[in-house]
Amino acid sequence: MNIKNKIALWLGIFALALLAANLILENYNKPAKSDTEKPGFAEADSMLSQALSGYRMDIGMFCETVSGEPPVSKVKLPADIFPEIFINDLSALCENSGLRLESEVKKKYFESAINISNGQRDILKISVKRDTLLKRKPAFFSIFISGIEELAPSEINKMLRSPLPLAFILLPDRNNLELYRNIENAGKEWYLNFNAEISDENLKLSAGFSDFRLTKTIAAYIRYFSSDASVVVDTSSQLYKKIKRKLIRNGLGIIPINKITELKPLSDNNILSLLRFYISSSIEGREYFFLLSPENFYLVESDLLRIEKKGYKLIYPGKSSTFNNL
Repeated sequence: MNIKNKIALWLGIFALALLAANLILENYNKPAKSDTEKPGFAEADSMLSQALSGYRMDIGMFCETVSGEPPVSKVKLPADIFPEIFINDLSALCENSGLRLESEVKKKYFESAINISNGQRDILKISVKRDTLLKRKPAFFSIFISGIEELAPSEINKMLRSPLPLAFILLPDRNNLELYRNIENAGKEWYLNFNAEISDENLKLSAGFSDFRLTKTIAAYIRYFSSDASVVVDTSSQLYKKIKRKLIRNGLGIIPINKITELKPLSDNNILSLLRFYISSSIEGREYFFLLSPENFYLVESDLLRIEKKGYKLIYPGKSSTFNNL
C-alpha cells in the first residue's frame, strides 16, 4: 500500500472516530425521553378543571390561580361538597395522568392544602376552602318505576334495597297488599295507577259509572289501601272530573300523569343519552319526574347514584312541592 492510500485510510478511520465520539456526547447530554415527557402545569390545571366540572362547577367561578413557582390555585367549594371527597376525585384523575398528589385536610378551618408534582418538581399547589355560604341551587328529580309486580320476588327485593328514593306505580289489586307493605317497610313510596286496566271488579273505575258506584269504589280503595294512599291519574280525563272531589274529600293524594315524563328509548345507549340530556338541560329550582321500567332503571342506575355530586337532588314525589300544591 502506498503512502497516499495509507493517509486516506487513516483519515477515514479518524473521521469515523470523531463521528462516533460526537454521537456519544450528544446522547450523554440529551435528557432522558421520560424526563422531557413529564407532565407540567397545563396537565395539572386540566385535571383540576376536570375535577371541578364533575361537580357542575365552572373553574372560572370557583377557582382563582395565582402565578408563582409553582402556581397556586385557590378553590372555593360549596357547602354541600366536603374537601375529602373532592380530593379523592382529584387524586384519582392525577393517578391516571402520571401526576402525584399529596394533601392535608384541616377540618377545623374547613381548609385543605394540596400539592401536585410530576415526580421531579412541584407543579401546582391548591388551597381548598369550603364556603358554608356558597350553595349550588339544585334541580330536583323524582323517579317512578312501573311494572314491578311482574318481577320475581328476588328482583323486587333487589330493587327495594336500592339507596335511591324510588316510587312505584302499581296496579290496584288486593293480591298485591303484601307488596305495598314491603315497599313501605323499605322506606319507599307507592302509588295506585288509575289509568290502568283494573281487573278487580270492586276497584274498577269508569267515567260511565254512576256517582253512587264511584263513591262506593273510592270507599273500597280507602278500606283496602289506606286513606294515605295517592293515585296517578289523567287529570284531563272525564273520570278525573267525576272523582276529583271524592279523592280530595277522602284525603287521597293526586299525581297528574301528564307531569311525568316516560323515558322509553329505542336502545340501551339511547336511554343514558336521553336521561343525561334531560338532566343537563334542567333549570335550577324546578322539579322533574321520570317514569322507567325496571329494565331501563338498571341501565341508568349508576348515573342516578352520581347525580347529587353534580348538585342535583333526588327526592321522593311525596316531598315535591309540585304534587303537594295541587
